[in-house]
Amino acid sequence: MAMTRPPANPRPKSRKAEVFNERVERLADELKLAVQWNRPSILFAIYQSHIVMQNAQAALSQQLSQLGQRVEVYRVDDKKNVDIPLRLSEHPARAETVFFVLGLRAGRAAALRALNIRREYFVEYRIRAVFWLIEQEAIALAHEAPDFWAFRHRVIDFAETADG
Repeated sequence: MAMTRPPANPRPKSRKAEVFNERVERLADELKLAVQWNRPSILFAIYQSHIVMQNAQAALSQQLSQLGQRVEVYRVDDKKNVDIPLRLSEHPARAETVFFVLGLRAGRAAALRALNIRREYFVEYRIRAVFWLIEQEAIALAHEAPDFWAFRHRVIDFAETADG
């Protein structure tokens, strides 16, 4: 059987745009399966540029809305939002929501401790969350909350897609 080549794209994308889109698709595919099978999903998206993060969030949000899922941004701060698993498990519409968790470093050790201790909440309550992390947050998470780190489903690195 002869293999045929796909038609040439009249306007080829830059490699960075292809890499960016592929990574967004990986996140979307994981979340689509989580929604389809009514299961949790813990995703880590590592980024350097806020523009890249915002572009990825917008692209992912669009795909999630087509699945009937809404996106809710959960910002960690140093006072009231440090117990991420507890707060997300109490959300009344968590079955139709994908959480974008931001600012993990603001919660300091308390947020990491809560993630490590209450990691089972993500499974028990079928929480779907994308943790948007800068590199230092990812390192701290791996070292300070190793049990939660082991619970993750996927790590997607947007760090080299600097212009999204």
